[in-house]
Amino acid sequence: MSDIKYEVFTHCQHCDMAWLIWKRWNKQTNSAAAAWRRLMQNSCTEDQFFELVKGSLLSRIYAIVNSNGEFWSNSMGWVDQTDADVFSKEETECLDLPIDGKWIFVGPLELLK
Repeated sequence: MSDIKYEVFTHCQHCDMAWLIWKRWNKQTNSAAAAWRRLMQNSCTEDQFFELVKGSLLSRIYAIVNSNGEFWSNSMGWVDQTDADVFSKEETECLDLPIDGKWIFVGPLELLK
């Protein structure tokens, strides 16, 4: 009998991991889905992968905006809306805002456009 213990991920954890990969691949679904297939060793389609990404975004429904209408990106600073990072309600309660930043509620799929 094997002593190997396997970690079991929840659906939410899969969604968050897919979102991180999608973001790492600059929101290019085809490239991110290919990376996901290599990582997970499965045959997930681009549509199936993107459903996981959307599942993560449903819990990330806040953004940071400044008085100039620019949005915050943790990796790039102030950017336009398409490059903005989105955050969960829990993150809004524990993360510090950048100077001149304020939390705003955004539609969860608005930043996918």
